[in-house]
Amino acid sequence: MVHTHYLKRLNSWALYALPPGLRYLVSVLIFIAVAGTFKLIEMAMGTETNWFGMIFFVGVLIVQHLLLGRKRPVASGGVLEFISPLGNYFPRGSAVLLNGSTPPDGVVTLKLDNLRYGIRGGKVEAEYVIRRYKQKDGSVLEVDAAFVEGITRGSKAWMDNAPAPDGQYRGGWLTTLIVKNGAVAEKKVQLLPSSKK
Repeated sequence: MVHTHYLKRLNSWALYALPPGLRYLVSVLIFIAVAGTFKLIEMAMGTETNWFGMIFFVGVLIVQHLLLGRKRPVASGGVLEFISPLGNYFPRGSAVLLNGSTPPDGVVTLKLDNLRYGIRGGKVEAEYVIRRYKQKDGSVLEVDAAFVEGITRGSKAWMDNAPAPDGQYRGGWLTTLIVKNGAVAEKKVQLLPSSKK
């Protein structure tokens, strides 16, 4: 049986302080090593089961938990902790603590990942990928994009950690975002002008 203090020490050693790219590279290398080892054992035993896929999936979850833990540093300072063991992989509906206590309703932006969570009643209500767009004046517009739908009407828009002022903003290549009341009201894609004869 593993003692609790070893798990706490392992979580404090978690590699979430590494840059995201390096952290994921380390995770992938460990996944490949673990899954490859089980595949070699399976081949040596002469079995033709699907244990490899199941072990790989479980290995991914275990190694990610060991590397990242359930705590994530927050951009405003402090730590967001997921109460559920798999809450950081399936956050919607998971209970969370901010610096050891129930967070107020609102949004929490992670420090190292491009993620923002909508919190209500101490639980994650929504999860967003942050899209950043540099404007001509040097300011940066941040938009909360859904994982599947991306940026849609109603996506929250931010500038300097406050709702973005009403206006027209660059939203990537050939795209203009119109923001009203701190949310995207319209997304315009400007196609190249056709040549007239």
